[in-house]
Amino acid sequence: MFQNPALSSDEIYCAPQTYDTNKRYRPLKGHVVYGYPSTGGVLIKGVSAVELLHLNLDRFKEANRSPDPADEDEFCKRLRNLGAVWWPSEGDKVAAFGERYLLKEEIIVQTGWPSSGNGVWVLKYDAKKWKEKFEAMLLQLALNMDERCQIIKELGGSFFEDPGACEDLSFDILSSAAK
Repeated sequence: MFQNPALSSDEIYCAPQTYDTNKRYRPLKGHVVYGYPSTGGVLIKGVSAVELLHLNLDRFKEANRSPDPADEDEFCKRLRNLGAVWWPSEGDKVAAFGERYLLKEEIIVQTGWPSSGNGVWVLKYDAKKWKEKFEAMLLQLALNMDERCQIIKELGGSFFEDPGACEDLSFDILSSAAK
């Protein structure tokens, strides 16, 4: 931290935080993927290796957002289908991270997309409930999407033959900036 000479000796000055809005995935900085809809904001999702494969991202290499807004919007749809959350900015997500402990519940959505291409398995749980949170950690052990689907099914998840029927996955690129 830097000492700002304009402040009293008891006050500490921190430089404003900046965020790289070109990043999509940085494997050495945590397993988090970012998507930037053309309408603004950012989608953020902590991911497993199986989800990275589903998104066609190399687990070991950095990736940047697409310079083509249409391609980035398509990526954002796929990322949202995995349960990514939309934020006005990465800074808003960081600020909310400290406040989330004040919430009574924190609903997490995890998905599994069968290799058959038919439907989607969806698991919703409250991360504030330790039993649910630890059970959901089994998803990190899946080696492919079909195993992930089986785990979601065994944990009591729901199957949607039509993924569009799952409200938890709805994301309209055109209206995301209005949130």
